[in-house]
Amino acid sequence: MNPQLKALEALQQIDAEILELNRTGEGNPKRLAELEQDLAQTKGLWEQEAAKVAENEQQRHDLDEQIQAEKETLRKWETRLTEQRTPREYSALSREIDIGRKSLETLDHQKTELREAAIPLEQAAAERQQVWRERQKTAGAEATEIRRKMAALEEKLADLSARRAKAAAICESALLGRYDTIRRKRGIALVPVIGGSCRGCHISLPPQLYNQLRSGTATIHSCPSCHRLIYVPDPPPETNGT
Repeated sequence: MNPQLKALEALQQIDAEILELNRTGEGNPKRLAELEQDLAQTKGLWEQEAAKVAENEQQRHDLDEQIQAEKETLRKWETRLTEQRTPREYSALSREIDIGRKSLETLDHQKTELREAAIPLEQAAAERQQVWRERQKTAGAEATEIRRKMAALEEKLADLSARRAKAAAICESALLGRYDTIRRKRGIALVPVIGGSCRGCHISLPPQLYNQLRSGTATIHSCPSCHRLIYVPDPPPETNGT
């Protein structure tokens, strides 16, 4: 077998391993993105509920400040009430005190409603947080395993790339160019001829070409049909044992 064809055969084996590794790992980035998106969505749902809890707490805090301010105002008015000198002034301030007390009752009622509303909000937030934490464990473990596989795959691909570079260096540049062009178009660039037929397209070769291949000439031929590089295995399978 032509030494250059032997070099191409070795190169093609490496290319086949690279292709298989890429196929094996091609789903990893997509699955990793799905896991990350799922985690982000799960966390987002928890954060939405947590934001509702925080809003409720802020509203209650604001109400507490309003209530304290209202109580302080009432204390001042009640202190001033005994200081009023005329019935009109007394009556006017009394009305203000009544309005303030009603306002205080309204604020207290609102605070109670907010406190009651906080219970289901906090429960919902706790449930969402628990779901997120569980997804962190399961999806996180799967993502870690995928990243480990991706790293191992990259290491293998780097090794194969180095081996390919060495194998390609043995091939003549023109032949290597033919090989790479055919490989991009056909997938497999170098195929054996067995029983007079190209194993790439299964078309029978012209007898004269087949005889040239069997004779081991230095010329490297292509299949007239599929244009792949062809060779007869050494020794030809059809002559084994004869």
